[in-house]
Amino acid sequence: MGEIPGEQMTARRIGLKLNAGLIAASGLGACSSGPSQTQGSFGMVSGTLAREGGVAPGTARTPTPGVVDLSVRADHIVRIHVPASGTFRALIPAGRYDVTATTPRIQQVDPDGMPVTEPCPGVNPTVTVTIGKTTTINVTCFVP
Repeated sequence: MGEIPGEQMTARRIGLKLNAGLIAASGLGACSSGPSQTQGSFGMVSGTLAREGGVAPGTARTPTPGVVDLSVRADHIVRIHVPASGTFRALIPAGRYDVTATTPRIQQVDPDGMPVTEPCPGVNPTVTVTIGKTTTINVTCFVP
């Protein structure tokens, strides 16, 4: 993944806040992605990726670029690249996913002083995508 220009923040611990809600989707086409998926077994996931917090007084929730990974298991990951606007949308197979996120705007520092981008650890990092529906998630990476 290439570096995204802009301000970078260094943090020792990062948190993830996930708010999930379902809203009805309209106009989803039927799709298939191989023998394990049946036609029409997809749902839409859309939402935002943001960062919040930092040294006092801290920052309000600010959209941030990065990556949101949705995984059913280690060998089945849906990776969504999020632009600087912080918004994303993807048609994916229905199911329950574990959610992780990274952003180059929040980095840890390894013992040698080199920046390392680590996933934001989750408070309740799961989301359920329903066939023919849009699931909205708002992912917030907290900077202590």
